[in-house]
Amino acid sequence: MLEIRDLNAGYGHLQVLWDVSLKVDKGEFVALLGPNGAGKTTTLQAIMGLVPLSSGTILFQGKSLSASPTHVVTGLGISLVPQDLSLFVNMSVRDNLLLGAYTVRDKRRVKRSMQAVMDLFPVLAARQRQMVGTLSGGERQMLALGRCLMSEPSMLLVDEPSLGLAPKLVIAVLDTLKRLNQQGATILLVEQNVKTTLRYASRAYVLEQGYVTLQGDSDDLLRHEHIQHSYLGTSRGLVPDTSKEI
Repeated sequence: MLEIRDLNAGYGHLQVLWDVSLKVDKGEFVALLGPNGAGKTTTLQAIMGLVPLSSGTILFQGKSLSASPTHVVTGLGISLVPQDLSLFVNMSVRDNLLLGAYTVRDKRRVKRSMQAVMDLFPVLAARQRQMVGTLSGGERQMLALGRCLMSEPSMLLVDEPSLGLAPKLVIAVLDTLKRLNQQGATILLVEQNVKTTLRYASRAYVLEQGYVTLQGDSDDLLRHEHIQHSYLGTSRGLVPDTSKEI
């Protein structure tokens, strides 16, 4: 469904991504892992057309996104839950959700999507007339994900949903993403929480200093010495060669 080939991108004269390549097949739950500043968020922004590419190719269902503006990318069926959530705090929960369906002209589809989101997140149904600024961190994360789903996307890009949440709420969010994946959603998840994320995603890529340094099935990555040493602190390991596949 999504394929990135030799992507180089950044901000002005600052290059952040170096020859990044990855792919996500239809129906997969794939994670992009790595420390702060590795380029994970930049990768998602490049997919969405928010960061210009220096070189490389981004394909979605065979169509190039390399020069596409954000509204075109969204219209093709990719929806992003940004790290900062970007909610309208002085508007109601319901109005924030409706903005997620801004490009949908069929009112019946909007109504169906709204009901599906309310069923998925009953707390939002109970608070739909409430101002977003009064919601807890976990409720805001649910709202951001719900707004993303309102456009009935083919693929979800989710950036650091665990940020600022208590461990119990992190698990609740990941459980929701796993349930959506089991229902057919294709997901690319950016996270720093390596151990927990690898229990949910089927495959993962590790991004370090702008390079993909590891990729493979989640179970294999959990056992890899570099992951054990650098992210789990359970054994010594060596930094792997660039783009080494397990």
